[in-house]
Amino acid sequence: MTEGVARTGVVGVPANGDGPVVYVTSTPAGVWEAAPGEEPAQKIDAVPGNHSPSFAPDLSVVVPGGRTLVSAALSRLACGGATV
Repeated sequence: MTEGVARTGVVGVPANGDGPVVYVTSTPAGVWEAAPGEEPAQKIDAVPGNHSPSFAPDLSVVVPGGRTLVSAALSRLACGGATV
């Protein structure tokens, strides 16, 4: 998978088949909309990635996204009633 995939909120399965990989996008909507291109792959190339000094995540989605990922992991691991 590429770094760009992480910025789009894509869900996928690694080539080795080890299970699903989920990324929660944190690119601000305005940055995504202003990026050139019509297709997501074109926009990905123009949006700063998480290792770029220009990267500035939308903090309003970081905490809910993290909770979503933890909830999904807990349900997958069958942790019996654990909440986030």
